[in-house]
Amino acid sequence: MKARQWRDGLLALVAVCVACDGAVDLGDRGPRESPVDDDASETPTDDPYWVKTERVTSLGQVTATGALAASGDFIYVAGTADGGKHGLYRCKRLDCLTTFERLPTIVDYLYSLQVHDGRLAVAAGFSSMFLASYALPDVNDPHVVIGDLPAFQQVSARFYRNAVYWPLESDAKYYRCALPTCGAGPFRMLQENGAGPISGDGDLVFFSMNGLILRIGALGDGPVERLLPDATLSVASPVTGSPGDSSGAPRDLATFLTTSAGMLYASVRHIDCQGPCLTSIFRWPVEGGAGEELVSADTEVGSLFVFDGELVWSERDSEHVGGAVLASCRIDNCGATRRHLGIVRFVPFARQDQIVFADKRLYWLGATRGDQDIYSITAIRSAPHLTAPRGG
Repeated sequence: MKARQWRDGLLALVAVCVACDGAVDLGDRGPRESPVDDDASETPTDDPYWVKTERVTSLGQVTATGALAASGDFIYVAGTADGGKHGLYRCKRLDCLTTFERLPTIVDYLYSLQVHDGRLAVAAGFSSMFLASYALPDVNDPHVVIGDLPAFQQVSARFYRNAVYWPLESDAKYYRCALPTCGAGPFRMLQENGAGPISGDGDLVFFSMNGLILRIGALGDGPVERLLPDATLSVASPVTGSPGDSSGAPRDLATFLTTSAGMLYASVRHIDCQGPCLTSIFRWPVEGGAGEELVSADTEVGSLFVFDGELVWSERDSEHVGGAVLASCRIDNCGATRRHLGIVRFVPFARQDQIVFADKRLYWLGATRGDQDIYSITAIRSAPHLTAPRGG
């Protein structure tokens, strides 16, 4: 889950963190395309799972970073425009075409967006990084949790309960800070590199690292449990997954994970597989126990989400490295309800803010393939949530 290649395109960033009175700058509107334009050229004719989705708005001249959030009537997207003007954009979900606007409060490069405790939580910056939250809906009243983090890093920060969690590549450690202001300073949870963003369920927090699933109780204060993504989420041996170890290396590797309603979900790569079983999506009770395979794919599975009984994931396009198909299904009957929603950009590290759920609809950043198989985010798209059948 390295971010080096992704960061290579950020050499022209300028970091300035400012606060303002919440006034809205309406000057960065670009020509928008109709929301009924459904990218027919991107729709495969031989995919039985493909369904029609809605283009909420084209992003025009705004280059999205990949971060998306939704709260109340609004969708928020991080982007860059005018040859390097970084910031945050928003629009009303039901009228994005005419309400798309740039908010002036944040003028730094935004790595992640998350709605937490009624505020917009962000990881941002360039010459130095900072973690902060802002009041919604106008994204003002900044509360900086911690600043002056090392520059040139992909900070996969996640706000959960009363803390924010993030890894730093520069010192190969994983940290936690208490909200709202990290008054006691950052607490070091791990002294190892390679861990993705956390996902929490109750007092348990989880993240994947080197193919294993790490579980820590007491919101990160408990002992670290290293688990195998096997049939029962069993405890790994002390050497399994250790740097330089090959004899004890797991043959199934956990990549992306999420939690929902007492269950842990993870995409699992099968190292020894030869055929249409390269990746599976499993789920287990968060405390451990018998697992269940929900999806089997013959390609790499990207980011993983669960929204009110619907599983959403991306499957890498085997012919085009940078693209993926966004898929979803009802967890209680995945085989019969599977659908393919559109093309997205494949992200080779564990971001969890590319798709959001609001008012029984999914919203995501749709991509289009350009020259040399380079995929660019071009639009915000949407589809109805897969609801349970009546009586289900």
